[in-house]
Amino acid sequence: AAAPLPALAPAEVPAPDPVASVPAWSDTSPDTRAVAGGLRLDVHVYAERSDRRFVLINMKKYREGDRLAEGPSLEIITPTGIVLAHRGERFRMDRD
Repeated sequence: AAAPLPALAPAEVPAPDPVASVPAWSDTSPDTRAVAGGLRLDVHVYAERSDRRFVLINMKKYREGDRLAEGPSLEIITPTGIVLAHRGERFRMDRD
């Protein structure tokens, strides 16, 4: 008799990207667009360790959790950009 086949492991499904559902700043409310339109992402440094991540926005250095001089809060520095929040609205700015 043939030996039984080994059980197959379930296929691993990658976790959804939590930032993918965050709208780009250009897709937000007029108030947020007005604020975000004045932001320039000059330098973007991403590292696996969050304490090593930082950005320069309008030539000022910020880390995750900081409030920008222009008002929004820097929530997350991602490998491809940043996620900000302004008056309860989250939005994404991707590096160019």
